[in-house]
Amino acid sequence: MRPVDVLESYRDYLQYERRYSLRTVRAYVRDARCFFEEMYPGSEVGLCLREVQPRDVRLWSMGLSERGMSKSSVNRSLSSLRSFFEYARVALGLELNPVSSVSRLRLDRPLPPYFRQEEVRALLAPGQYSDDYAGSLDRLVMLSLYGLGLRRAELVGLRWGDVDCAQRRVRVRGKGNKERIVPLIPELAEAFESFRARVESGLGLVVSPDLAIFVREDGHVLSDRDVYRCVSAYYERLPDGACSGPHALRHSFATHMLEEGADICTIKALLGHSTLKSTQVYTHMDIGLLRAAYQHSHPRSRRVKPRGRGAE
Repeated sequence: MRPVDVLESYRDYLQYERRYSLRTVRAYVRDARCFFEEMYPGSEVGLCLREVQPRDVRLWSMGLSERGMSKSSVNRSLSSLRSFFEYARVALGLELNPVSSVSRLRLDRPLPPYFRQEEVRALLAPGQYSDDYAGSLDRLVMLSLYGLGLRRAELVGLRWGDVDCAQRRVRVRGKGNKERIVPLIPELAEAFESFRARVESGLGLVVSPDLAIFVREDGHVLSDRDVYRCVSAYYERLPDGACSGPHALRHSFATHMLEEGADICTIKALLGHSTLKSTQVYTHMDIGLLRAAYQHSHPRSRRVKPRGRGAE
């Protein structure tokens, strides 16, 4: 049986048994055919399938990378080939799938966008906001996202009972309903107290512990879209509109904490990350800071003055 026969059988399996889309079927078959044509040109498929070793798959994937294919595309091709050999293992009795032991390429995580400290100062300046209920709400949204490092869902989920201005702390419910305590800076504590008075006087609501904090003038809790529109309106006032979305303020919170000397474990706790891996993306922010910390802390980085000839 020729390679094309097995590939046709594999195509039928994907299309009629797995019910994959035609686009997916074509991509999977194309990747398998590419492997055979490059690594075993003209060979019988039975011999090919039983001779393929993990090193052959690695060489093939390295060739794809050397030709300029992106890491995500190489990983997709490996997934396609893994699927083909799994089909062959079951349908043709192969002992092992040679792709199973081949690791996927590690993808480079995109660096999160963030504002410079001077940009945040401009965004949070009181003069940016109108002196009415809507302006007070907008400023509290911006201050909370940056001052507490909140996710959008965490922001809209805050209740008045979560904020303790006397003890200067906020209880935040994060992903998986996990709670964390974040310190409350004086500026933000004052903003909460001022907004509370506006809610009581302007909306006529009784502020109870269960009442949502971020409420529009019509009494409805801010939606995710409301928060996005709010921050976008103020971002547009900056000369460089490189950032978008509420998460940029959360990223800025973490970045500026790192710049000011906070350790990565503290930032992890404040952000509510479940693992340190999620927080380590922020260590890219300033190589100068890392170099300074290294030179300050590593014993081999300190220059030792050479002793004079007569020194003991």
